[in-house]
Amino acid sequence: MSFVSIIASSERVSAVSDCRLVDLTDEGTRQAVPGSKPGLVRISDCQLLACTGSATVLKRMKKEFPFRRQHYKMDQEMLDHLAQLASAVPFAHQDVLISLVSTAGSVSCRLFSNKPGDAWQTLIPEKGRLATLFLAGRDIDEQAIRTIYNEFARLLGLYGGEDDFRQIRRAQEELNHFASGIDPLIGERIAHMELIRKSV
Repeated sequence: MSFVSIIASSERVSAVSDCRLVDLTDEGTRQAVPGSKPGLVRISDCQLLACTGSATVLKRMKKEFPFRRQHYKMDQEMLDHLAQLASAVPFAHQDVLISLVSTAGSVSCRLFSNKPGDAWQTLIPEKGRLATLFLAGRDIDEQAIRTIYNEFARLLGLYGGEDDFRQIRRAQEELNHFASGIDPLIGERIAHMELIRKSV
């Protein structure tokens, strides 16, 4: 179904995605896309996009925001365009979540859903406090997200807390396995991306 966890401190970001994309068939039902590709794409040295719920939207984002060394300007025009891509998928058939993560200057994690009336939400981690985003499909409801969040907190405590990003990544990898037990469409194979804050 695609499951992405994004954990950000004021200095760096760790993003882990399963490698099972989904899309809508011509009849409007959800299906896993053949192959093994993550729901993450690095668009610059200090930015990445994440997408769950639509392999088609992810493919368009990759095409429209090819990798370049210098960061993209995160202005309203860019945010509106990404929102239009997500909103092209009917919410009645599928949840599409897009996250735009940037470490250009300061760290920020933005999230948009194709749910009618939703707007961009922004998380900015504070020194000593992590920002946490979990992107999942419709089969992961609010109760399941709370369960996943609690499991992540337990794993962080088990592996040594919030200061060591190697341990955070390890917790994210185990969390992906845990989430696949809740939603069998979440793949076991994972991909990882890390961003480090850069002065601009």
